[in-house]
Amino acid sequence: MSVEIKDDPLSTVKRPEHPYVPKRQTSESHKWSQKHHHSQHHHAQSHHSQSHHSQHQHKQKHSYKRHRYSRRKTDHKLSDHDTLTHTHTHTHTHAPKNSHNMRDTHTPKNSHNPKQDKSYLLNHLDTFFGQRNGVSANPKVDTNFTLETLTYMTSRRRADELTVKIEQAVGQPISQLVDKTTKKIIVVETCSGIGGNTLSFLDSERIVKVYCHEIDPGRRQMLSNNINMYGFDQDSYVLGGKFVGIPLEALVYAKTNDCTIVVNFDPPWLPEGISGEDYVRGDYVSSGLQISGISLEKWLHQPYFNRAKVVMFRLPPQYEFSFDDCPFGYTMTEELLGYGGKMKLVTMTSRS
Repeated sequence: MSVEIKDDPLSTVKRPEHPYVPKRQTSESHKWSQKHHHSQHHHAQSHHSQSHHSQHQHKQKHSYKRHRYSRRKTDHKLSDHDTLTHTHTHTHTHAPKNSHNMRDTHTPKNSHNPKQDKSYLLNHLDTFFGQRNGVSANPKVDTNFTLETLTYMTSRRRADELTVKIEQAVGQPISQLVDKTTKKIIVVETCSGIGGNTLSFLDSERIVKVYCHEIDPGRRQMLSNNINMYGFDQDSYVLGGKFVGIPLEALVYAKTNDCTIVVNFDPPWLPEGISGEDYVRGDYVSSGLQISGISLEKWLHQPYFNRAKVVMFRLPPQYEFSFDDCPFGYTMTEELLGYGGKMKLVTMTSRS
């Protein structure tokens, strides 16, 4: 990060002439001064002893005034410096692969991420839940969320943004559909958590079914509670545990109902042993993320993944996704989302 500071405004300010320094004499006054120099010098010598004491006092007063002027000038410069505009230039660089082991000990906890502030989380629950399916929810601690799971939950605004990107990647807006019961979308989620993205998928008109997967039993129960809290149709989702691939049920449903399959990967960004309540951004894993023992890139080559029209990965901003593992027939795009590039979105779109 580089800092650009504007020029000191004092550099262009005209300094006042010193009141005790005489101005440059004209040629006429200079001649007059030379003509009377001898008499003036004699007059000065005759009064030297009388004026010595007054000159000494005058110099002291002069020095004091100059000191006061210098101090005012310094104070003015400091006050201007405090109000200067700082322009920050952010440069995105790839972090080393072991960056999750290099904690920035100089970064104070909770200073960079309001989601780690417990009071902020509890006072801004609408940021994560809000209104869905026409229902304004009232989530409860330990029933719908915990402070830790809330730090992992995708905000409502970000989740809706990802839903729109999925719809755009699939193409064919709903307004162009002749029969609105066909050419819909089913989403297969690999890591649902407590439902940040799931609730947005279920709230979409184009997504007719969501296959959720969450390996942690406690979070899976909260996910179920959150879906029921909004009153979504039970036929619109299937709740599962460990993700082992695209369910055969989803393949059959897509073929029977002429739907497009989308797989959404949202793996944990932090390594084991670091909680969402106690981390710094440098703890994010920068490569080698796995789900069910298989790397993200290798999942693209698993059985039936060629049936998916879109495969989307929501990753840490510095994550190094291997483009070499992109399967034939897919187009890969990579973009940073959020202010300052808070997350990386990698989208694989089938050309067929």
